[in-house]
Amino acid sequence: MIKPKVILVDIIPPQTTPEESLARLNELENLLVTFGGFVIIRKIQKRQMPDYATYIGKGKVDEILAEALDKKADYIIVNNILRPQQIYNLETRFEKHKIQVWDRIDLILKIFAKHATTKEAKLQIELASLRHLGPRISKMGLELTRQAGGGVGGGGARRGKGETNIEIMKRHIARREQKISLDLKKIEKNQESQRKSRKNHGFKTVAIVGYTNAGKSCLLKALTKKEVKVKDELFATLDSRIGKLY
Repeated sequence: MIKPKVILVDIIPPQTTPEESLARLNELENLLVTFGGFVIIRKIQKRQMPDYATYIGKGKVDEILAEALDKKADYIIVNNILRPQQIYNLETRFEKHKIQVWDRIDLILKIFAKHATTKEAKLQIELASLRHLGPRISKMGLELTRQAGGGVGGGGARRGKGETNIEIMKRHIARREQKISLDLKKIEKNQESQRKSRKNHGFKTVAIVGYTNAGKSCLLKALTKKEVKVKDELFATLDSRIGKLY
């Protein structure tokens, strides 16, 4: 399988040390490797404040676009959480060239979706993705309304169509979020019944807690002999696992 080619972008304050800057991009690259892509270019811009419209400075956007076209990049990933307007403005520049723009949360959600195996995990990730997407849909609707309203003769029809399509998308997202929330409540109720059953049988419960890639799955497998995925990779396992220890 061909791995996607990615340009990593980070905006840092001028006072950031070279060591801190390198650590930030190394962490993002580790996430990307977990997702399955590889880095072709790293870009850093020093700014006291990110650009209000595009997060990256406009001159730097032009520079990144030129390099992305030259290197045939598939993705631009920005090492922060972008506002809906910022991601929309960047997408407007890059997507016409079939280059996708993600922020850090997009990348993490894609990793989660890739590694989720249980119904609960898949539903939780879908819900998080919808909530991350929602504000972008609203911002897109405002932009379409402004664009349509600027025309003469027929502008109202275009505006109406744009608003209708956005409203349909927003309603679909709202209905899906509601359905997922109900399904998650059913799963939670079932899990509560299982916890009560274990308590009634006199089982004591111990939780293994740790940061990502800390070795929780490895420890659980060693203690309980339960077959769980063990891999030296960020967010390799997302699902809760229970095993018996005698």
